[in-house]
Amino acid sequence: QDVTEDGERTSIEFEKFFGSAADVDAMRDSVVELGMAFAMTGEEALAAGSRASQVANLIGRANVGVLTELAFTLAEISDLNAEEAQRGIIQLHQQTGMLFGELDQAAFKRLSLQEQQNILVREGAVALDALNTIANRSVALEGDLVRVMGTFAAQGELVGDSFEFMAAQSAVLLEAGEEQGTAGRALRMMYARLGGDISGARTEIESLGYEFTQSNGEMKTMQGIMEELNSKGWDRLNPAMKQNIAQTIAGNRHYVRFIKLMENYDRAVQLAADGAAGFDSATGQATKALQHQANALKIARNEQELLKAEIGATTCYHCVCGKAE
Repeated sequence: QDVTEDGERTSIEFEKFFGSAADVDAMRDSVVELGMAFAMTGEEALAAGSRASQVANLIGRANVGVLTELAFTLAEISDLNAEEAQRGIIQLHQQTGMLFGELDQAAFKRLSLQEQQNILVREGAVALDALNTIANRSVALEGDLVRVMGTFAAQGELVGDSFEFMAAQSAVLLEAGEEQGTAGRALRMMYARLGGDISGARTEIESLGYEFTQSNGEMKTMQGIMEELNSKGWDRLNPAMKQNIAQTIAGNRHYVRFIKLMENYDRAVQLAADGAAGFDSATGQATKALQHQANALKIARNEQELLKAEIGATTCYHCVCGKAE
């Protein structure tokens, strides 16, 4: 009975967010079936599907299944559960547009359904491969990267930093002993101080002979700024000068984190390059994990639980009908 009740609750929630579209039953069953293939219970699958349904107006109602499958893949290779993975993907997409590639939302909506799904699958794979590759080559987990980036990625996107470099910066700070929340807030502060020239941060550094502005007047990316400092002898500066520059850029609370980024700049560049190359396929790793015996047993158990829930629901229906008669 508990299985039936849990399934009913998640099913009702999915229908609530997906809406009263004629294909809601087919989409719900499709999400559950896909979840089973990823060794997830129907409740876990529908919880992720409900989060995807909440942004159906942004990605297209018919694309909820595609978005959900991306979440299942991320959950399989990370420490995130399916719902957390779905939230993370949505947050990062809303901040960076990572699932639309070079298109904005208006251009995406003008595409045919097949074209939309091709882009979501392709660009989603690129993002997950980058996260997987960087996580596999650092001490950070994919979930760590998602949480850190979720704090500052919008600022990074505004100045033009790549998804991969933002993930690499996150990994470097985590490797240097920073907590997820602190790392994210520090990066957000750095982008804000430089982008808004808060307290004259950018102007003051440029007065020292560094060029943080492009020829068109726009601020360089964070990677460009760090490259500027690195190429002009950061490693030869004395500790006091490094601290002065870091405090100007990151403020008194976060200057140590900027120093950590600069001291590990080559590491961040390499991680970003590896991530952009997508050396470690997220789908490939998920598929391999699902072939393990433990997951095979879990899939069989989940299928049995689903069958029990369906039998329970049918029994309850006949009981109600019998009493009504």
